Amino acid sequence: EYASDTNLAPDLLGNPPLRPNRRHLVSWLVGYGEMLFLLNDRIVDVSLPEMHLERRWKTIGCGTPYALRAQDVVDFVQARLDTIRIFDRDLSDSEAADLAALIISRTGANSLILRHRSDGSTDPILRLIPSAVLDVFAMGTATAAAGASNSGEDLAIAAH
Repeated sequence: EYASDTNLAPDLLGNPPLRPNRRHLVSWLVGYGEMLFLLNDRIVDVSLPEMHLERRWKTIGCGTPYALRAQDVVDFVQARLDTIRIFDRDLSDSEAADLAALIISRTGANSLILRHRSDGSTDPILRLIPSAVLDVFAMGTATAAAGASNSGEDLAIAAH
């Protein structure tokens, strides 16, 4: 892995330079390309949204995503989420990541909230939320989930 045949200087600690390889590039890209997305009240973590969409667009069922305008994407996701809500089905993690990657890639937004109207329909709100706000929301969601699982364990222990 060390680049002995190059004329690169050692790093600040005196270590020889590393020869970049595919593993280094992929690990750098994955760390760089993670995005949080707010889908209603759910935080979705999507790694490399463009690559995710490239791999999964046929599974998503939206047709060629690069031909879609932003409004088409919002309409597609709204229809998909309304169908899930009407049939009282849960949105899977992979389906949430697919929809988030589609919205991020085609609109640049990191949030889609469907506001419910009194007539039962929904009104989509597409926004760009500061990443620090999403980070705090994600930490709060993780803490709440951990607290819920711990309180369930506490109840089970108290029952015995």
